[in-house]
Amino acid sequence: VTAFASYQELEPVVDQAKKRSNNVSKQVYAVQTKRNELKSSQGNAVAVYGGPKAAKLATAVQRMKQAGRWRGPVMGPIGMYVKVVNGKEEFAALAEFGLGNLLDRFIVTNDHDRQLFQKLRREMGCNRECNCFQTKENKRYQIRTCGIDGVETVASCLSIGNDLVFNVLVDQARIDSRALMKSLKHTEEILLQTNSLGRESIRGGDVIREIYNLPLGDVVSINKSGARNMRSNERPLKQIIGADTRAAVQEAEGELKQLEAELKEYKSQESASQKELQEAKQQWNKARQQLRNTNNKLEEIEEIAAKLQGEIDGFNNVEDTDFTELEDDVENCNQDVVALQEKLEAAEKSQEDLLPDIEQAKNKVNELAARNERVLSDLGKAEKDLIRLVTECGEHERKKTRAQQKIQVVQEKLPEIKNMLDERTENYHVALRQARLLQYRSEYAIAQKEKEADGETPDLTPEDPPDEVLEAIAIESPSKQAAYYEAKISRLRKKIVQEKERRNIQNITYEEALDRYTRARKDLQAKNNQLQTIKENVTDLYEDLGSRQKRWKRFRKHYIHMTKGTFDDILNLKGSSGSLEFDHNEKTLNLVVQKDNTNENSQNRDLKALSGGERSFTTLALLVAMGERLETPFRVMDEFDVFLDSIARKIALETLVEIALKLDHRQFIFITPQDLSSITPGKKLKIFKMKPPERSNAGSLSQQVLD
Repeated sequence: VTAFASYQELEPVVDQAKKRSNNVSKQVYAVQTKRNELKSSQGNAVAVYGGPKAAKLATAVQRMKQAGRWRGPVMGPIGMYVKVVNGKEEFAALAEFGLGNLLDRFIVTNDHDRQLFQKLRREMGCNRECNCFQTKENKRYQIRTCGIDGVETVASCLSIGNDLVFNVLVDQARIDSRALMKSLKHTEEILLQTNSLGRESIRGGDVIREIYNLPLGDVVSINKSGARNMRSNERPLKQIIGADTRAAVQEAEGELKQLEAELKEYKSQESASQKELQEAKQQWNKARQQLRNTNNKLEEIEEIAAKLQGEIDGFNNVEDTDFTELEDDVENCNQDVVALQEKLEAAEKSQEDLLPDIEQAKNKVNELAARNERVLSDLGKAEKDLIRLVTECGEHERKKTRAQQKIQVVQEKLPEIKNMLDERTENYHVALRQARLLQYRSEYAIAQKEKEADGETPDLTPEDPPDEVLEAIAIESPSKQAAYYEAKISRLRKKIVQEKERRNIQNITYEEALDRYTRARKDLQAKNNQLQTIKENVTDLYEDLGSRQKRWKRFRKHYIHMTKGTFDDILNLKGSSGSLEFDHNEKTLNLVVQKDNTNENSQNRDLKALSGGERSFTTLALLVAMGERLETPFRVMDEFDVFLDSIARKIALETLVEIALKLDHRQFIFITPQDLSSITPGKKLKIFKMKPPERSNAGSLSQQVLD
């Protein structure tokens, strides 16, 4: 029982040692990876904040920015925009710890850019690193300070030049509410206070929510019930912002050596625990063996006791005689029985103590029996496979013998086959020369026919060419028998006769056929030349179309930019601002109007939410902005200011007049029932008023005319 208990106690110790070794091994791997990344990133400022993947991702972001793929600003990694304030270097590592793992993150401002960035991350093979935050473009946040001397925050120790990065760090890392202190003692003296009920709180608690303390980065916070929460950091602080890469590599190597020493120690502890566990297991096995021996002895004692009891019963049935000697023997046996019963009781007690071990041993025996059955099953399968392999080997041997016999027969016939091959090779060369000669004569005859068709004088039939010329002629080997080609020639001849009959040219002479062929060939060449010219024109037209489309897109982009600027400038005259959203794919135009150009909350995309005057002024601004790009010689606006208030009407009228005077090469006509006394006529500005209506005798109004 003691050996089994020792075995049970040592098992969790060995498991714990294995877990510690595995954890330290993972930490060693992480530090090795970081050290390798730092070494590879020396000389690359971007790679310091996220490794080679961050550098590749930043390069890809810049490349897409140059290509105009982003719809808004894309910043990153964040660490590129963060510096340490001069004179506050002692808090640099602590401030970086307060930022968390955000230095390798990027920033986007809309859904389109976020989806495109995530796709780019997947292409670069990023997993958890180099992620992004999505935020809106706002002005830099105005953060509050705690107003306590000697208290620094993450925001006060870091210099962040970009407003977008600053706002993201305020939202995500709460850099304005995380205080940095030299020690826990300074924290208790300066920032922590206790009320009469014994509850603690933080001075400047409306600003400061967490306190980070040197030297390890322990974090102190106070919950709502006034109890202090302490979060310890077991690892030394690291600094990347403003740090030398070489120093970071040396620090990583030092940490790696420390972890390797810890791993070695944990491995030795694991080995020692494993050894103790093995010894306890051996002792347990010995105890089980002793238990089995005790059980065997107990069974033997029970058999002896049963025999003795039978003899006693037999003696009790015998008549009274002189059994003195036998009685002495019985007495001695009784004493032996008593002693054996005592041993039996002790053995039964020992058996009861060993019952749990026996039960576990039985379970293991059952497991071993099941395993043995599986092994026997596997052995049976292996025997079957062995028999099959032996059979296959015998079959292969028989096949090998037959193959060797065939090889021997072939070797005997090899000289005869070689002589036959030489004879056939010679016949082949003779036939090949004849075929090449026929090919040469056929090609020569075709060339002479073409010359004759072109009106040239054919050459005389030359003598047979030399062997060098014949060897250069390639002969196509026929894939069919000679009978196939003879039948094909016969069919073609019949088809020629039928075609001549169909065309009614069976009696045509060779000269007439040659003349027709010559004219048809010239017509075909002319049509081919015309077709080639048309193809070249089509290619040029496609190239010109592509060039025109590119210029048109550039013009469209320029016009959109100018239209947006003019639309916003006109709205600014009334203290508003706005933008135009052109969607060329959906063929839609959306207006975004901000009533107060100093308050972003007044931004509105639904024009129905505007008043009648605001809608009229917005529509007027849109018409004027688009009108400047249309370049029409005449422009007429009828009662454009009927829904405007007096201020908006004045601004609109003055703006239209100013634009009309600048564009003196175009003519503008404005029709309005409102008062124009504020407008001064000039050389280029004329005002025409309608005559007041005259009532006739019948009481009806007569038609109005201009003065």
